[in-house]
Amino acid sequence: MQASQTDTCVMRVFNGPMAGAEFVLSKGSTQVLVGAPQLLATASEQDATAGQRLFIALEQGGCSFEILLSDPPGQSVQVRPQQTPSAAWQDWPLQQQRRIGALQLAFRLSSQDWNLQQPAVVAGGQRGVASLRVISVVIAVCLLVVSVAVWSLPDRTVSAQQRGISALVSAQARVLQGRDLRMYVLVDSQREASWNRQVLMRHQLGNVAVVVTADEQRRLEQHLLVLEPGLAIRLVDLREPRAPILILAGTPIQPALRAQLEEQLLRAAPYAGHLEIRVQDDHVSVDQAIAGLRQIGVPFQRHDQHNAVALRIEGNLQDSQLQAIRRFIRDFEQQWGARFVHFSIVLQDDRLKGLSHQAGEQGYIKNSSASWQFHSPHTGG
Repeated sequence: MQASQTDTCVMRVFNGPMAGAEFVLSKGSTQVLVGAPQLLATASEQDATAGQRLFIALEQGGCSFEILLSDPPGQSVQVRPQQTPSAAWQDWPLQQQRRIGALQLAFRLSSQDWNLQQPAVVAGGQRGVASLRVISVVIAVCLLVVSVAVWSLPDRTVSAQQRGISALVSAQARVLQGRDLRMYVLVDSQREASWNRQVLMRHQLGNVAVVVTADEQRRLEQHLLVLEPGLAIRLVDLREPRAPILILAGTPIQPALRAQLEEQLLRAAPYAGHLEIRVQDDHVSVDQAIAGLRQIGVPFQRHDQHNAVALRIEGNLQDSQLQAIRRFIRDFEQQWGARFVHFSIVLQDDRLKGLSHQAGEQGYIKNSSASWQFHSPHTGG
C-alpha cells in the first residue's frame, strides 16, 4: 500500500506493562526510552523540555532506541539501538512484529489496519497440520471462555493500556477505562491535573481525559439537576468512581426515577459501572456540622434559609484554627455535600496587631504617636 502525504506511522507495544499501547510517531527522529517506571519518571522530570521522546515501561531487558521516519513514510522505518554509540540503523518492515532488547514492537501506517505477517510454519505432513489446527481451535475456545469469565468479574480486568498509563501518572491518580474507549485519570487538584497532562503529552498518549474529582462531582450534580430540577441532590460521591453514590435528601424515590437517574449518570460518566442512591436526613448533617465547629472551639452563627443552613464563622482566628476549620469543612463536604450546609469564614482583624512592644515586665501598645495602652496579664486589657 502506498503511503499518502498525510500518512504517518503508528508503533504498537506487545509485551510488558504497556502491552497494547499505541503511539503515533512524528516525522523525523523520535527517541524511545525503555526501562523500569521509576527510572523513566526520573528521566522525564530531568528532561521535561525534550522534543520527540517516548517512554515505555519495561521491568527487565529494556533497550532504548531511536526511530527515523521518512516523509512520507515508506514500507519500513529505520531503528537504531542506543546501547552503543556506533550501533547501525536497522530496516524494520511495516506489519512485522520484532524484538529490540526484550521489547516486542510492530509498526504500521496510520491509514492501515493491523495485519501482522506471521512466520511460515513448516508442517511435517497432513497429520501435523490437522493436529496443529485442532490445538489452535482448543486454545481459541479456552481463551474465549477465560475472556468471558474475566469480563463477568465485578471490577473487569485492568487493561494493558490502563496499566501502562498507571505506570506513568502520579501515584495518587486513579486511572479508569470508559465504555467510550477513552481512558480517564482522576486527580485531586488542578496542580496534579496539569502535571499529569504534561506527562501524557510527552508520551503522545491521546484519547486520555484528566479530570479533577471535585470538578467532576459538580459537573455530574449539575447534569442531573438539569434533567430533574426538583431533585434534592446533596452530593455525587466519587470516592469510588467505578460505583458513584448519589446522595439525596427527603424520602426514597420511585424505582422508575432511580433507573432513569442511573442511566443518565452512567451515560455522563462512562468510567462508572453502577450507581448507588442513598437518602440522608438534612437535620443530621446540620447537627454534625455544628458539633464539629464546637469541637474546634471557634465562634459561629447559624442562619436558617430556604432549603439551606448557613454557618458563619467569624472572629480573630489563629492560623491553627483556620487550618483545622478548612480540614473539617473539606471532610464534611466529602461526606455530606455542600448544597445544604453552607460555611463562610469572616476574619476580624486585630486592631492592635503590629503595635505591640514589650518593655521589661510591663508591656504596652502604642496606638498613636501620643497614646499608649497598657496590657494587664491578669485582666487582658
